[in-house]
Amino acid sequence: MTDEPDLPSLVDAGWRTLGFDGDDDLEVGPLAFGCWRFVGSDVRRGRELIETAIECEMNLVDTADIYGRGHGGGGFGESQEL
Repeated sequence: MTDEPDLPSLVDAGWRTLGFDGDDDLEVGPLAFGCWRFVGSDVRRGRELIETAIECEMNLVDTADIYGRGHGGGGFGESQEL
């Protein structure tokens, strides 16, 4: 017996359809890999991070031009450049 209450999950772990026209829609998982993790990394480490995300069945990658600025990096777009 456990002391934890039996609460419903607030996260839908199912896949989602990304797209609008029905022909080119893409199924994506419930979690995205955020590229802000690339800040301060080299190419080898960046590749390792992406490969790990793929191994964990993540197929949605979050990029933003601001990644790098204010995250200990050199400036806007640092993560995307890597």
